Amino acid sequence: MRIFDVIKLAFKNLFRRKARTVLTLLGITVGAVSVIIMISIGLGLDESKKELLSQFTSLEKIEVFRRWDYDDSTGQSTVGAVLNDAAVTAFKNIKNVKAVTPTMSLGSARLVSGKKVLMWSQIKAIDPEAMGYFEEFENIKEGSLLPLQDSDEKTIDVVLGYNIPYNFYNPKKKGDQESIWNEWYSGEGEDPRQMRIDPMNDQLKLTFNTEYGEAPKIDLSLDSSEVVPVKRTKFYNLRVVGYLGFDPDYNTNESVYVSLEDFKYLQAEAAAYQKQNGGGYYESSSPSKNGETEYSQIYVKANTMNDVSAIQREIEDMGYSTSSYMSYVEPLQKKIENDQFLFLAIGCIAFLVAALNIINTMLMSTYERTREIGIMKVLGCKISDIRNLFLLEAGLMGFCGGVLGVPISFLVSFIINYMQAAQSTGNTGMYYDPSLVSQGSSIIPLWLCLAAVIFSSLIGFISGLYPSIRAMKLSALEAIKNE
Repeated sequence: MRIFDVIKLAFKNLFRRKARTVLTLLGITVGAVSVIIMISIGLGLDESKKELLSQFTSLEKIEVFRRWDYDDSTGQSTVGAVLNDAAVTAFKNIKNVKAVTPTMSLGSARLVSGKKVLMWSQIKAIDPEAMGYFEEFENIKEGSLLPLQDSDEKTIDVVLGYNIPYNFYNPKKKGDQESIWNEWYSGEGEDPRQMRIDPMNDQLKLTFNTEYGEAPKIDLSLDSSEVVPVKRTKFYNLRVVGYLGFDPDYNTNESVYVSLEDFKYLQAEAAAYQKQNGGGYYESSSPSKNGETEYSQIYVKANTMNDVSAIQREIEDMGYSTSSYMSYVEPLQKKIENDQFLFLAIGCIAFLVAALNIINTMLMSTYERTREIGIMKVLGCKISDIRNLFLLEAGLMGFCGGVLGVPISFLVSFIINYMQAAQSTGNTGMYYDPSLVSQGSSIIPLWLCLAAVIFSSLIGFISGLYPSIRAMKLSALEAIKNE
């Protein structure tokens, strides 16, 4: 038989039992739609995972703290290992660690620029060698990061956070400080605020007199005979080497960064100022019993985000507490992967049911056409032609079911995304936001449509193997006798 005759006969046989063919096509279509929709939801989850990861700017960063445990049975607290220079060295020797830096904070300091003072800031220490490895410092707007060595011993090199130039005010100008409270920038679009100082050109000084520039406070109560001494003000010249861009995580926006060496110098100066003038100051580190600096926190940078969990476990085994964004992201990633596997399994089960429908249809066709098969063999039809005929019929059903499943899948996908968009906007009417629908939880790319049609056709061919083999093995004489 010519191939054209085989194709013509295959189409004729499919429409011989229209109801059964339609029901079989319906089963295949449902299977194709199920697979396409389940995979499309999995792709939507994958996009959600990518969007989730994009919201975190420091997935390779690990924050290490000193461990504090409380025993309920004894009512006593236990303290973990000390965060000191030995700990920094130990962390650097861990496999797949890219950079390590201790960090310290000093809150009781005031920046001064001419007649203006900074409302509030934190002086933070960081290792200049490790600074460039952390993502929060990659968005440098002007200048550069801290140099490895100070170029001038009379000045202290600093890097300013984004909000610092906007938070200076003139304490003698009425309402100037209050105007800062009413200003806010979320990071979206152009910043509407005006800089109060030029961060790279205006001269900056630092003092530990947090009341510098403010009007003197006088106690007018009758029973007060206490004389408040005037605090001595000492200034430290600063050289701004860099100005950071906006940090969406708000980790650097209000900070002034100095090197570890300069911070320890300022820390000692702050302690001396406290001793001379009284009062307290905030710092996040303290000297240990042997005189070695004890850090409150250490930052560890992993080579990749996949190395974070192993590094965290090793650090925790040393007796420290750790925190990272990956601690929150990993459970969500595993849940998304499990959901993707579940959706794929549901789609495959639907296709399996469709394959059984094809096998059933083709076997029934074989039984009904036993006499016809025998006549074809007697007339000299090749066994391969009979095999190809049944395989082609099964493949055509699979192909047609897949083709019908594609537009239906787009319709179902649109309904899913529409419902999601309506729910997210709180709109249950006929209006929908096209941008939200297009970015829904069901995504059907072109390759998925082609893959579904090809896979449906393959399922049809595979399902037709057993019926075609049975038709090939039928005895011609026995088949002719069959009624």
